[in-house]
Amino acid sequence: MKKWATGRRSWPRAPDTDIIGFYAGSVKSCAVVLHYMGGTLYAKDVQMMDAADESEIPDLMDAFIKQYYERAADIPSEIVCSTVPADSELTEQWLQSLAGHKVSLKGPGRDRKRFTNMAYINARDGRNAPRRGGSGSRRSRIF
Repeated sequence: MKKWATGRRSWPRAPDTDIIGFYAGSVKSCAVVLHYMGGTLYAKDVQMMDAADESEIPDLMDAFIKQYYERAADIPSEIVCSTVPADSELTEQWLQSLAGHKVSLKGPGRDRKRFTNMAYINARDGRNAPRRGGSGSRRSRIF
């Protein structure tokens, strides 16, 4: 098992990983994807959505993953979610067929909890951020 570092934004010898945080709000909901490459936070995507109930998060996470990665240029070997998607096994198989390589879809787990919490907090705080461009989605590169 890989050991995640105690550093602020990275861990050693980690596979390329996306970490997805999802926040369901009464006015707006938000999903945040943190992209890690070579163990370093590389970029962040924010997607605003309509209001949702906490009980809907597993289904919304599943739908978000399918919509997001269907049009993604690259699918990492590991995707960690703040909440396990409703049909995680089927979604994992779908991701693998789309990517052409093994893709692990995981829940927060003890060793990844800090990173999924960071994605969740970004999603929670992102719902209050002003929208740019009108598409409801934005990407920022982390340097």
